[in-house]
Amino acid sequence: MVIQIKEQISTLFENAPIGIGLTTTEGRILSANETLQDMMGYSEDELLSRNVTVFYSDPKHRDDLLNRLSESDTVKDYGVKLKRKDDSTLYASLSVSKIFLEGQDIFLSMMEDVTEQVQLNDQLRREIAKKERIEQELQSQIALMDGILDSTIDTIAVFEPHT
Repeated sequence: MVIQIKEQISTLFENAPIGIGLTTTEGRILSANETLQDMMGYSEDELLSRNVTVFYSDPKHRDDLLNRLSESDTVKDYGVKLKRKDDSTLYASLSVSKIFLEGQDIFLSMMEDVTEQVQLNDQLRREIAKKERIEQELQSQIALMDGILDSTIDTIAVFEPHT
């Protein structure tokens, strides 16, 4: 029965559609599933030889995450910018739980790649800003045309014969 449960947990870990990893509180990577390996572009051996701190684009994010975990044993949907092996950017949503395993505190991390959503949101923000600039320019042009039209009407009124 225990062996079956271990096999089920292992199957879930390895086949999960999100990245899952275990790290020490100091950041040493203990395990990483295949999805996490693929997201980061590293083999499992390469990941296990690194500390998670090297993946953060901004080390302050790791410090902030640790501070949050000191206040609560779980942090959900923490947005972070990470560096992949090829130096490309990975935007991730992390959910991290502090667990006690084999006599030590361990972080169980689940990571979802949200790079595409972040890029689409950035593109949407740029498009909205562009639309707002165009609207402002159109308002300026309308005001200018309105002034020209008023001036033209006033000029025409001066030359109209009075009866």
